[in-house]
Amino acid sequence: MTFDITLTAEQTKSLQKYIFDVTSEAVQRAVTVAGTDKDFLNQGDMAEWLGVSTSTLISYVRDGLPCSGHNGRKFYSKKEVTKWLLAKQVGGVK
Repeated sequence: MTFDITLTAEQTKSLQKYIFDVTSEAVQRAVTVAGTDKDFLNQGDMAEWLGVSTSTLISYVRDGLPCSGHNGRKFYSKKEVTKWLLAKQVGGVK
């Protein structure tokens, strides 16, 4: 069974705005939850971003992974961590 729905120009515009607003809000929530709106992450968030445990992240720091500290907290630059990991890359296309 199919239905045909005819909307006025005003209703079409209103529906388009509603879809845009709902989609924009969902994307912004996803960006915030994923941490992609942040340049620096704390230790737990960085471990989650990399998909490793906190203890593995700490061992990476001992191996030279760059991090910054302030008031006893450690912060990691996603850009610098990415560069460090790429420098450690083995194999692949050259």
